[in-house]
Amino acid sequence: MEKIKKNKKYYLMELLIIISYVLYLMFFFYFYKEAVFYVDDRASMMIQVLFLTTFYLKEILISVFAAFLLVTMQLLFLVHLYSMMKNNPKAKSDFKWLFIVSIFIFCSYSLGLLLTKIGIFFLIAFIFSVAVAYATYVIVKLSKEKELMIQEENILEVDGPFNTENEARHKFEDFSEHWAGSEPLSYMIECENSEEYYLSIYIDIDQQDEEHNNGEKTTE
Repeated sequence: MEKIKKNKKYYLMELLIIISYVLYLMFFFYFYKEAVFYVDDRASMMIQVLFLTTFYLKEILISVFAAFLLVTMQLLFLVHLYSMMKNNPKAKSDFKWLFIVSIFIFCSYSLGLLLTKIGIFFLIAFIFSVAVAYATYVIVKLSKEKELMIQEENILEVDGPFNTENEARHKFEDFSEHWAGSEPLSYMIECENSEEYYLSIYIDIDQQDEEHNNGEKTTE
């Protein structure tokens, strides 16, 4: 229960996605039930799909687009959870069950849509959703790797282990107070396991560049 309170924004986000799923499925199957009532089950699948797209094309396109948005949201959420859990044992412990539940709900929802007579359209939408989520993951990953590379080049001190995250943060505050340089500082706290925290203190290049640019504008 404590983990849920601590990370309630993620649980609320998943809850909102689940509610969106339920509302979407209610409206979709209301339309779908009416549409398939007139479909001849003895006809080939191609004929059935052709019939549905002939008389219900607008409704199908709206349903597929809405499914695309929902699936993309869910995949981006899963990617975000996975990124946090990948190298952080504490986050892995906090979000493990949320991640499992999210995957289960996503698979159930997707399977339900894929098994309909217009499942081919949902399959195409899901492929695009996966492409969007994967592209986002790659872009964010490359950005973080670049940021870490810059940080490593400007690291001033690595300290630890600390028992709590607050101890590491206090260490940074103490270091900042005694810092003789003029460059802005920042820090990164990494959790090696559930009880050990390591602090990396580095020169914040982005903030330094921003201050430099602001200074140039003021001079002009």
